[in-house]
Amino acid sequence: MEHKVVGWFQGGMESGPRALGNRSYMLVTTHVRSEYRDRLPGITHVDGTARIQIVTRESNAEVHRLLEEFGRLSGYAVLINTSFNMQEPIVCSPEDALACFDNSGLDALFMGNYRVDRQE
Repeated sequence: MEHKVVGWFQGGMESGPRALGNRSYMLVTTHVRSEYRDRLPGITHVDGTARIQIVTRESNAEVHRLLEEFGRLSGYAVLINTSFNMQEPIVCSPEDALACFDNSGLDALFMGNYRVDRQE
């Protein structure tokens, strides 16, 4: 599996603490089962917990499809949610997303039905 970091810019502005997909919030932590801590180190805090979010098809079909496909490819329907910015304000427009992509180490950017890759 390729280990790539991608930007995902879809739809309107996110608001609220730890927003993902404009509709749900990651305000609850739970313990990560010990057998998954080494397999999912990016989501596991030092105390063995993770901030979880449940995304349903009804709450956000696009993010749900992304999670399903990532799960099919990797075995884990888990993504890391972080702010989309690079020492600038949060990305709010396609222009912001492209500027952030240009100035970051992202490998690819997905906006709507478009994929932007770095040129070799």
